[in-house]
Amino acid sequence: MKCNYIIYQSETLYDGVKYFEEQGFTVKKEMSKNGMYGFVLFKEGPIIIIVEQDSLSDRSMIIKMRLTFGEKKKNLMYRYMSKKYDEGFLDISFYVDEFDDFKKVLKQNNIKVSVNNKTILVPNNHMDIFEYISRDISFPLISDKKIQGEEIIHKNGVNSIKKIKYYTSEKYGKFLNENIKDDNIEILKGRTKIEVIFC
Repeated sequence: MKCNYIIYQSETLYDGVKYFEEQGFTVKKEMSKNGMYGFVLFKEGPIIIIVEQDSLSDRSMIIKMRLTFGEKKKNLMYRYMSKKYDEGFLDISFYVDEFDDFKKVLKQNNIKVSVNNKTILVPNNHMDIFEYISRDISFPLISDKKIQGEEIIHKNGVNSIKKIKYYTSEKYGKFLNENIKDDNIEILKGRTKIEVIFC
């Protein structure tokens, strides 16, 4: 498991983009059928995806998801309904090389997930990926492939994410420490939270 991308949630996309631009990052925007998204891209390591709060937590979207894709496909929406989130880093995705085999590893550890297919609209490189999704946001998203970033010269000189501190439950923390092969990730026990340190 290696870190793939981090989701940053803001009340509006404008607020999220402004937050990163004021820190000296270049933010690229991309339109999808579900709205506009922002991207902070790096050539190496994980990227940041900026989303609006309503795009993840709208109750009507859960109903639409259930009717369109069935019961097994709605975990992604329930994942963000557990509470109202403040602006900040909300979720994290890791990718694995043996996606199908990893389902067995999850089952052996009694971690319940469903499979979701989606398109990540990274500028100039739209990618279809599959993800294992738990309703419990204390467990990360698991993707079947690495999302390719882009070499961008940010005004602040940052060229990658140096460290990610991921707080989660003791049960998930043990599992993640055993399976993550990423020196930039630090798993800590505590209420679910993501802290990002840039190079």
